[in-house]
Amino acid sequence: MIRPMAAQDLSSFGLDTLGFTVRAIVAEEDGVPIAAAGVIHTEPPYAFAHIEEPMRKYPKRIMRVIKDFDIFLQSNYDVVYAVADVGENNAPKVLEKVGFEYHQTNAQGDVYRWHKHPYH
Repeated sequence: MIRPMAAQDLSSFGLDTLGFTVRAIVAEEDGVPIAAAGVIHTEPPYAFAHIEEPMRKYPKRIMRVIKDFDIFLQSNYDVVYAVADVGENNAPKVLEKVGFEYHQTNAQGDVYRWHKHPYH
């Protein structure tokens, strides 16, 4: 099941101590969150995603989360940035599937930029 992230989900993904507003979607299995994708409301806003090991066995559900995340971004944001996780080999590919484009490399790593498509 994919649903909006609730306040109680923040600690499941280590987001409860950020001090910023977070809007996200969560995929769950048997009531347990196993993936999240969202935006941290910094200036500028930054996207994040986290996939627990159980979610990796569901590639179709991962693609569904990617599609839902794109819809979520289109509905709520004009421009969002993301840093590709160096520990996740597929991070650049997943970011590109959502519509992010490589922007620059800085001290945090490879930064990608997403912008609202004019046809949405």
